Amino acid sequence: MAIVYIGPSVPVPIGGIKVLYRHVELLRSVGVEAYMWHPDSTGFRCTWFESSAPMWPGRGLDPEQDLVVIPEVWAATEGRQCRQLGVRYAIFVQNGFGIRHIRAEGTVEDLRAAYAHASFVLSISESTTQMIRAAHREVPDEKILRMLPHVSDTLAPRAKGRRITFMPRKMHLQAELLAYCLEQALPRGWTMVPIEDRSELEVEELLGGSSVFLSLSDLEGFGLPPMEAALSGNLVVGYNGVGGREYFDRPLFRAVEHADIPAFLRETLRAVEEVDGGVLESRELVEHTEALRRRYGRDAERACLQRFAQQAADLLAGTPAPQPMAACA
Repeated sequence: MAIVYIGPSVPVPIGGIKVLYRHVELLRSVGVEAYMWHPDSTGFRCTWFESSAPMWPGRGLDPEQDLVVIPEVWAATEGRQCRQLGVRYAIFVQNGFGIRHIRAEGTVEDLRAAYAHASFVLSISESTTQMIRAAHREVPDEKILRMLPHVSDTLAPRAKGRRITFMPRKMHLQAELLAYCLEQALPRGWTMVPIEDRSELEVEELLGGSSVFLSLSDLEGFGLPPMEAALSGNLVVGYNGVGGREYFDRPLFRAVEHADIPAFLRETLRAVEEVDGGVLESRELVEHTEALRRRYGRDAERACLQRFAQQAADLLAGTPAPQPMAACA
C-alpha cells in the first residue's frame, strides 16, 4: 500500500503545504510507504523548508494498492479523477472556510460527489470538523478522522528581547493600523518586527527572540502561527481565527474580538507590561507551554497518522469500515 499526498506547486511559504510534507515524513517513519506529489508541475518540490519526504515516482496509481490524499481546495476535480481511475481517496480539510472552493474546471456537483464518495475526510481541528458536518451532511461521522497538527520540535525560546512580532500577510490594513497605534504607546526600548517572506529557520529565530506575538489569524482551520509563537516563548495577543479556539486560552493567549483595534492595543500594552515584569519565566506559563507541546507534538500527530494508515490498509484489503478516531481528538 502507498499513501500519496497531492498538492499545488506553490514556491512561497504556505503552512498547509508544509503539513502535507510532514504527514509523508511521519508516515514513512512508522514504516508506511508514502509520497508527496505535485501533479500540476512535474519535478516541483518545495524548497522554503527542509523535508525528507520523497516525491511520487510517477508510476500509475494502483486502485488495489494506493490511496490518494487530496487537499480540500482540489476535492472537486481530483476527486472526480480518482473516481474515474477507480482509486480510493481521502480529502484533507485544513481550513473549513475553504471547503466550498472549486477550481475552474470543477462544478458544485463534482464537489458534493467528491465528499460523498471519499473513503475518509481528514480534519485538522474541531472547527474544520464542524464545517465538514455543516457543508457536507452526506459524510457520515465515522469517515471524519481527526488529525492533530504537528508543531515543529525545534521551536523554543531564545535570547529574548523587547520585541513584538506579527505576520501581516492576511490582514495588512489591521496590521498597519495596530502598528500605527502601538508606535505612539509602546514603552521605550520596545520594537515591532513584521515577519514576511522568511524561511522556516528565519521565522523560528524571530519568534524565539521576541516576547509578544500579535495574532492576526482570520478564518483559519487551525492557525499555526499563534501556536508556534507560544511554543517559542511569547505571550500571544489577538484573534483566534476561529480554528484556534480549541487552544486560545490564558495565560499564554489573550483573545481579542475581531477588528477591535482599541482592545487589541490595550491587551498588547498589558502583555508588554507583564513581560517587563518577568512573566515569561513564571511557572504557570512554563506549564501551559509544556502541555501544548505534548498535545500538539510529533508523537500525538504520529499516533493519528498510524491509525489512519491502518484504517486505509484495512479498507484496501476489504476489511470492516473505518471507525472514528476519538483517541486523536
